[in-house]
Amino acid sequence: MSETTPQKARRPLDLRRYTLALLIAWTLCIGASLAWNLVQNHRTILGIARNSARNAFDKDLLYRRWGALYGPVYLPVSPQVPPNPYLDVPEREVTTTSGRTLTMVNPAYMTRMVYDLAEKSHGIRSHLTSLNPLRPQNAPDPWEIEALRRFAEGEKEISSVVSTEGSEYLRFMRPFWVEEACLKCHSRQGYKIGDIRGGISISIPLAPLWSANHGTIVAYVLGHGLLWFLGLGGIALGVGSLRGQIRRREAAEDSLLEKETHLAFLANHDTLTGLPNRHLLHDRLDQAIARAQRSQRRIAILLIELDRFKTINDSLGHSVGDRVLCEITGRLLGTVRKSDTFARLGGDEFLLLLDDVGQVASIVTMAQRLLLDIDQPIRIDSFRVQVTASLGICLFPDDALDTEGLLKCAEVAMYRAKEMGRNNYQFYTPDMNARAHEFLEMENDLRRALDEDQFVLHYQPQVDMITGQLMGVEALLRWQHPQKGMIPPGDFIPLAEQTGLIIPIGDWVLRTACAQNRAWQDAGHPPVTMAVNISMRQFLQTDLVTEITRTLETTGLAPQFLEIEITESMLMSDFDNSLATLQALSRMGVRIAIDDFGSGFSSLSHLRLFPLHRLKIDRSFVRDLGDAPQSRAIAGSIVSLAWNLGLEPIAEGVEIEEQRDILCELGCRQAQGFLFARPLAAADFIEFLR
Repeated sequence: MSETTPQKARRPLDLRRYTLALLIAWTLCIGASLAWNLVQNHRTILGIARNSARNAFDKDLLYRRWGALYGPVYLPVSPQVPPNPYLDVPEREVTTTSGRTLTMVNPAYMTRMVYDLAEKSHGIRSHLTSLNPLRPQNAPDPWEIEALRRFAEGEKEISSVVSTEGSEYLRFMRPFWVEEACLKCHSRQGYKIGDIRGGISISIPLAPLWSANHGTIVAYVLGHGLLWFLGLGGIALGVGSLRGQIRRREAAEDSLLEKETHLAFLANHDTLTGLPNRHLLHDRLDQAIARAQRSQRRIAILLIELDRFKTINDSLGHSVGDRVLCEITGRLLGTVRKSDTFARLGGDEFLLLLDDVGQVASIVTMAQRLLLDIDQPIRIDSFRVQVTASLGICLFPDDALDTEGLLKCAEVAMYRAKEMGRNNYQFYTPDMNARAHEFLEMENDLRRALDEDQFVLHYQPQVDMITGQLMGVEALLRWQHPQKGMIPPGDFIPLAEQTGLIIPIGDWVLRTACAQNRAWQDAGHPPVTMAVNISMRQFLQTDLVTEITRTLETTGLAPQFLEIEITESMLMSDFDNSLATLQALSRMGVRIAIDDFGSGFSSLSHLRLFPLHRLKIDRSFVRDLGDAPQSRAIAGSIVSLAWNLGLEPIAEGVEIEEQRDILCELGCRQAQGFLFARPLAAADFIEFLR
């Protein structure tokens, strides 16, 4: 199964298309505004021309009414004022006493003269016309004929723009009704008051108005052009700002998506190794079970736990431990199939889910390859680290039918592998459950034992085998179980080491032993050295010196009466830290002994650098002193080595006199064992102190 990651469907904004649409819309708006303004300006010009025509008509009518009211006037005959041949009235021409000839100018003739003057000076043409004209010049043209027809239909005013002789004119015409004063001159034509006698047609030249208005049109065009360019700039700025906002938003969305993806990854993967975590493993295991049920297939669970990995963390630091985990992860990823799920459950636990396995032999092959890969040395800076693992295997549907059941069975098998000496694999079997329950029950009992003071210390004397003098005492832990009775340390110390309970138990042993030694001294008994075993985890913890100092101060025991016993493997697990710790304890006055010497591995060149006081010969060599020449030779070598290094040799596990005699012959005078005394309760040990 592939874990779900956040997805984002982003519709890209086509800024080009939207910008083009905006430009077109803006251009259309500017164009429409310019067109509207030009149309309005055109209407205004036509309105001005129309008003001019109305004014001309009103003046014409005013002249005619004045003439009709006051009568005609006489003007001297001249080329400009010739007699009117169409005026048939008495006294049309008169001669003054001075001999000047005057001609009568009636209102119509006077108006025509004004028309001629207006046309010459302003280009405005006025024309009195009728369907029944007296003069041929007053005959209507086609436009005027149409206007007169429309006047007959009731229209009061007609105007339109026409082109005459290549120039535009506004032609305007209003009807001319017969009034009473008109009958003086036109009664012969049969007109009656109120009849439409004709109309006055006025032509206003538009060219001067267009010319005068040219600046306005240019201003409109330039203004709209400037506004258009300003709009383009605004659009460009707006689009640029929008593009920036879009980019910032997309960047923010990308950053958010990246964070969501990272969070989704963290929710389903281990942060150190990048492997699927427990949450994702459960999901994949559930799906694998469902597929296996449908297809009647088998799946396998391989639970891997590194052996004593906490020792690496405690001795070399968590940064080195993390690098070791990453190195092992890389190796195993190169071994497993891509179709399988390899997950880290946390700490030093890994799990391999083999989907669709065939023969059990293939599982065995995979387990062996995993153990072999893990067992290869790892170089971290100046450190050479070698790690082993315990591997538990269970099968679906053979061992369990659900996720929790399979994980539980794999864990039980893994603990069985640890019990079998580590660095091996074990298949789950039903009888392992009983052992697992015992294991869990003992772990719970151990925790209660700390809280309920079920632990006790017994003390075994260390004597001079020649004189019988008491040389020291070793504190040995016992568990007084309320139901099971006295439990020896070999039955629960490995579990305490594995669960980490050895730290608080070891601290209790140290405090109790020091307090007991001080109590014996306070009771007046001769002071002796109290030997206390320190576990690997205690020794590798960074505050061991602080803890021992605090214990000595709390109990009041002098440092020279405390001896700590450590093993060779502890010394060599981290040489630099071990040396610094032992030097600090030695400066305090605490004595240091190597326990079980000869059973482990140490470098003699390094051994001489440690501030040691005693070497304890391992009981395995003491046990075979009488029967195995090799054991005798090894014991003799240890004694010689101790004396050569300035250390005191002491043997443990001396049970018979033959062993005592041989040790004395080899030069070892100090020993402890059943030959001298079994471990005793504090009250019983007083006899040795007297």
